[in-house]
Amino acid sequence: GYGLVSLISWHLLVIFVIPLVIKVLEFLQVGVVFKFLVDIISSLLGGLLFLVSYVYIVVIPLFGFAIIKLLQRNVVFNSKIQAGKRVQNSQCINCGRNLKFREAHCPHCGYYQYVECHHCHNLTYKKLPYCYHCGTEQISL
Repeated sequence: GYGLVSLISWHLLVIFVIPLVIKVLEFLQVGVVFKFLVDIISSLLGGLLFLVSYVYIVVIPLFGFAIIKLLQRNVVFNSKIQAGKRVQNSQCINCGRNLKFREAHCPHCGYYQYVECHHCHNLTYKKLPYCYHCGTEQISL
């Protein structure tokens, strides 16, 4: 029920943890590389240390968003994995709210749960890789 709030919270958590991860890596003697990079950046910017802070302000969120996109594609927010878990738990594929047995439309968001199988022409769940009637691989649209 807290889809958008949990998504934003997850993103903020990842973004705010990045400086902590950098400090841990510095502690583990990866700091030599960071020191070298800081020296290069400060020499490029003419020793103006406040500009280094602005570079950090730009680079750290970009790094965080790159990590988030990587996680979204592969692990955490993979829609195919999420859809399979939601079907097993009798939840809407779109919003994740509970559904009664075999409801075609979600009463909360109105999302239609099924698509016609191109092989057997029975209704099967959207976003799942195979038809649950005949087992044929579904064509992704």
